[in-house]
This record gives sequence, C-alpha cells and structure tokens, in this order.
Amino acid sequence: MASSLSRFDRATVIAMLASGLMIAQMVAGKTLRDSIFLSSFPASDLPLMTFVAAAFAIAASFAGSELTSRISPGLLVPGSFLLSGAIQVGEYFLYAGNTQAAAIAIFLHVFALNLLLTSSFWSLMTEHFDPRSAQKAFGRIAGMGTLGGILGGLLAERTVALGSVPLLILFAAGLHIACGFAMWIFTIKYPVAHVREHTPKPALTESLRKSPYLVQLASLVVTVSVAAGLLDFLLKSQATLSIGKGPELARFFAWFYTATSVVAVVVQTLATPAILSRLGPAIPVRSLPAAIVLGGAGLLLSFGFAGLTLLRGLEVVLRGSMFRSGYEMFYTPVAASEKRAVKGIIDVTGERLGDLLASGLIGLLLWLSAGQQSMLLASVLCAGGALLLARRLEDAYLKALEKSLARQARPLKTTEENPLSGISFVAGSDLLTGLPGQDAGQLEALMQPALRQLIELRSGNEGRIKNALLKMEKVDPLVCGQLIQLLANANCAFLAMEKLKAVASQHAGQLADALLDVREQNMIRRRVPLVMAASQSQLALDALTVALKDPVFQIRFRSAYAMRQILRERPALELQAERVWRVLSAELQVDRVEWEERRMSKNSSANQERPGDASVEYLFLLLRLLLPPEPVEMAYRALGTEDRHLRGTALEYLQTALPSATWKQIESLIADHLVKAKT
Repeated sequence: MASSLSRFDRATVIAMLASGLMIAQMVAGKTLRDSIFLSSFPASDLPLMTFVAAAFAIAASFAGSELTSRISPGLLVPGSFLLSGAIQVGEYFLYAGNTQAAAIAIFLHVFALNLLLTSSFWSLMTEHFDPRSAQKAFGRIAGMGTLGGILGGLLAERTVALGSVPLLILFAAGLHIACGFAMWIFTIKYPVAHVREHTPKPALTESLRKSPYLVQLASLVVTVSVAAGLLDFLLKSQATLSIGKGPELARFFAWFYTATSVVAVVVQTLATPAILSRLGPAIPVRSLPAAIVLGGAGLLLSFGFAGLTLLRGLEVVLRGSMFRSGYEMFYTPVAASEKRAVKGIIDVTGERLGDLLASGLIGLLLWLSAGQQSMLLASVLCAGGALLLARRLEDAYLKALEKSLARQARPLKTTEENPLSGISFVAGSDLLTGLPGQDAGQLEALMQPALRQLIELRSGNEGRIKNALLKMEKVDPLVCGQLIQLLANANCAFLAMEKLKAVASQHAGQLADALLDVREQNMIRRRVPLVMAASQSQLALDALTVALKDPVFQIRFRSAYAMRQILRERPALELQAERVWRVLSAELQVDRVEWEERRMSKNSSANQERPGDASVEYLFLLLRLLLPPEPVEMAYRALGTEDRHLRGTALEYLQTALPSATWKQIESLIADHLVKAKT
C-alpha cells in the first residue's frame, strides 16, 4: 500500500476517484440522452434539438463563468456536482409523468451542464497541479475517468436490458452526488489559491484580445467540435436506420460507449502518459484531428455503418484520452484569475458553438438533399483545419510558459547577475599601494609614449607597472600584448583588465590569439574571456565559441559568460548555434564525478556552494545562448525555489523548448540539482 501511494500521491488518488465517478455518470447520461430522445422523437429532430441545447449550453457557460469569479472553487465545484445529481432526481419523477418532456430535459442536462461540470473539474485540476506534475497526474486522472466510463457503460447496458430506464436515471444521479462528495474532500484537503476580491475579473473579449493563445485554444475547440458533431449525427441516423428504436437502440449506445471506454483505458494507460512526458501536450492534441482526417478519407472510399461506427468510436476514444489530457495541459500556464473567467466559456461555448455550426451545416445539407458522404467530407475538412491549429499551438504553448514564468518569478530577483562577480583577482596587497615616485630621466621623456609605456610595463617592478597603468589614457597596439601578459600578475591583473576592456573590440584578434593558444599561461587564458566580454565584435564571439571546447572548465565557463554579455549588447551578431549545441551535448556526457566536483575557484562566488553547482550554472549559460535568455534565466532561478508550481513551470518550459534528445540528457542532472538545493 505504501509503494502504491508513493507512485500516486493522495491528491491524485482523490482526483482519480472523482474523475471515475464523473465519467461513469456521463456515459450513463449519454446513454439516457440518446436512447430516450431517439425513442421519443424522429432522428430528423436531432439537429434542431442540438441547436437549442447548444444555445442553452452557451448561456449556461457565461453564467458559470460569472459564478466562478465570485465563488471559491472549493465550494462551487463540489456544489455543482451535488446540484446536478439533485436535478437528475427531478428528471426521474418527470420521466414517470411525461416521457417526451423528460427526454428534452435530460438532453439539455447532459448536453449542456455535464460539459460545464467537466470544464470546472479540469479547471480545478490545472490550478492544483503545476505543468510538470500535470504530465503524470493528468494521464492517471483521465485514465481513471475512462475506467469509470467502462463501469458506467456496463451498468447502463444491464439496467436498460432489464427494462428499467427510471433506475438508470437514479443511478446516474447517485454517481454525480458521489462525485460531488469526492470533490468536496479534494478541495478541503488541497485548497487552491483564491482570486483576490480586489482583483477585477477580466472580460472575455479583453482576455481573448490580449491572449492570442486563448483564441487559438477556442478555435481548436470549435473546429474539433464541428467535425465531431457531424460524425455524431451520421452515426445516430445510421444507427436508427439499421437498428430501429426502443431498447435495442439503447443497448447499442450502451455497448458503444462501453467499448470506446475500454479502448480509451488502454490508450490512456499505455500511450498517453509516455507521450505526454516525452513529447509534451501538442502531439496528443494533434492525434484527434489527424485520426478524423485519415479515417474519414478512408471511409469516403467505402462508406458504411460499420466503418462509421469505428470512426466515431476512434474520435470518442482519442477525445477522452490523449486529446483531453493534452488539451487540459495547455491551460496550466494560464493565470488562475484569467482561467477561471474564460476556461468554462471556451470549453462549453467553444464546443457547443461547434455543435451549433454542425447542426446548421447538417440542416443545410439535408435541405440540399446532399448525401451522407457530403457530411463526412465536411467533417474531414473541419478536422484538417483543427490539425493546422493544433500544430501552431506548440509554439504558442512555449510562449505561454514563458509568460507564466515571468509572472510567477516576479518576487525573484530579475536582473541577471554576473556569475563570476565573487571571484577575486587580488592576492595580498591593495592595488593602489606601493606607487613609486616619478623619477623618469630625460631619455625617457624623449621617447614615444607607447614605447615608454611598454618599458614601464616590462620593468618587472610592480610599483612602476601600476603607475603606468593608472596614467595610461589609451592603449596602443604596441602595448596590448604586454597588457595581456600582465593578466598573469595577481596584483596588476585588475588594472590591466580595465585598460584592455576599453579596447577589447579593437584588439579582439590579439585577445583571441591569447585565449586559444594552449601554450599560453592558464591564468592568462582564464582571464581573457572576462576582458572579451566587453567586446562587441564578431571575431571575439567566434573565438569564444571555439574556446567552449577547451579542456579547462574555467575557460569554458567564462567563455560562455562572455558570449552572453556580447550578445546582450549586440544581439545582431551571428552565433554559431550548431557548434554550441554540440558543445552542450558533449558537456552532458561528462563523467558524473567530474560534474559533481567542479568548482570555479577557491574564491568562487556564493552561487557555487554545492557539488555540481558550477556545472549546472554552466549548463544554463549555454542554454541562454541557444534559447531566449530571459525565460532561461527565470527557469534557472525558479529551480532553486521552494515553490512547487514555479519549479514545475520551469521544468515544463525547458522540456518544451529543448529537443527531446537533449532534454532526456539533462533531466536527471537537473533533478539531482533540485534534490541538493533542498538540503
């Protein structure tokens, strides 16, 4: 039992239970909706009923959004499920007196309110779980939901087979009431942050205008729903023609939803978690429209009830497993206040607007006496549009993660520090002590200034050298080489570096020669990158890129820092990105003992306190060169905090931004760093 709970934390277990109860009710509800309505009304009335129910759902979504901004999720979500169960009890009594009225009420309930409840459930999940932990938890939660769908479908079929539709209504009501209590326990034990009362609720139009990301999500929901709505009508009309009305039709839908739930459990268990953790949410979301496009194209060549049932079943399976898990993850970077204001509207209104459009399109095609293959072609075209939108969402998701990092990291110090600021170049006496008197002779006075400077700098007397450095107003090419040699002198290095920094761009060639000459003193080569950081030349950037392969770690580290400084001042310079990627890959293959033991120097900065700190910081220096530097900097800072959501967002950003092969290499290294950061 202990090992089981170690794999599934308690919050995830409770959420899984609630998800199973919720989806079990919805499968039973769909069976009720389809069988009672099609047994009470002709299939030709289905588009009109769908249109009315979609309009009702849209109105309900706006009302739900208003309640979400005013009532705590801890009260609203469980209360909504309990209220839904109570409404279904009322439908039980209505069915006994007026079957057609009950059919309409159940259709509206399942079509509108159930979707709103699903949206509120997942909204709560996206607030509790950070983007990183959501990768594993959402697959499990959705998987338990599909398992609940199997049980709900089986019980629904057996109940209908025994001829007790009223009992099925009560069964569905009991499931929602049980789900309400499970959600109540979840919100009590794991409360989410409240939207502060003084925080104004963002208007829907304002949120969509400011966030193209949300617009893309809404557009995806609409287009997918249109494609699914067309397939749904085709299946129901074909089922009515092939099977007829009455209990047999109800049993068909019960078996259909049960079978799709079984397949969805397999997909959710075996495929979804692995795909989410390795590839992120974009691929699972693309799977649904891609399946409709490919399956629909094949069905156009050989149209039939069996093929249509398989295609609709595939759509239901993917929507309830991979698509749902990936789609909900897209909301994890969205701010809680904004999410509460618009998610329910996007989920419900988007899907029901798709149903409205599908109903209108079906009515138009029926009026034109178009064949069912025309409806199937329309579904394939809509799915193709959804596939294009899903492909664009990956980049939008990365930008949303960047915004989320920026928003959550505001309390952190945002200015990028010099990782070498704590390194001392002075050993012993003060730089300004021991200055000699000015006793130069007449011969020196007659010499050229550059030659006199060179003589002083080569005198070997630290006092004369310091005095010459302090008087030096400009650096002549004649003395540049000697200044570079003085970088090996601890007492004169600081002054020499300041003079060299002023002319780093003009003398980038000499600095590059010193940096890349392996015969040069290591102390000089270690300090040259700090000088070159002041350069703004392409030559300096290219030389530092070559130095990233130097066998000395300090030289590589400081070269990466210098490159970051140059690109910050001159972003238009051309970075040899492919070479840096190769350096990064080689760095990730370094021996673990060496990785852990690295230190910058005896006088290392405060950031280099634990084993492996310098290695991790160097890794992020390289990443700042290859990715947008600000989000990488915020991610680096976030990994050292105790904020679980912020760390999760940082990890999810890195996984999304990096190639999958690179991410696999660095994931364990960052995880080790996180563990050590807490000790």
